Amino acid sequence: GLGQYAMVIHAPLQRVTLDDLEYAWYATDAIPDGIIEMLVIDGPSSFIQKKSRYPALPLLHSKLAQGCRVFLDDAARPDEQDTVALWHEKYPDLALEFIETERGCATLTMPA
Repeated sequence: GLGQYAMVIHAPLQRVTLDDLEYAWYATDAIPDGIIEMLVIDGPSSFIQKKSRYPALPLLHSKLAQGCRVFLDDAARPDEQDTVALWHEKYPDLALEFIETERGCATLTMPA
């Protein structure tokens, strides 16, 4: 019953190169044109590679709506903390907040 509020997209992992590093990340060609109003990042798993969630923001930043909130799960882990630091360095206009949860959650908010 969430179809009117959210869209689930099948996007298998593929190779992508960012900043001269290769990552396995979700196929972005599966993402429809349009803006993203909320982005929840809970994969891929860190056992695949270091900073496995890093590609999310560089690949999707241009699709984020004004005021969009990005949620990164497991943000208490060192690898995710490194990822958030890289994102914040690359996109300093995003407001960063850490929410205390069992595994931690980092939120980054696009300017309105």
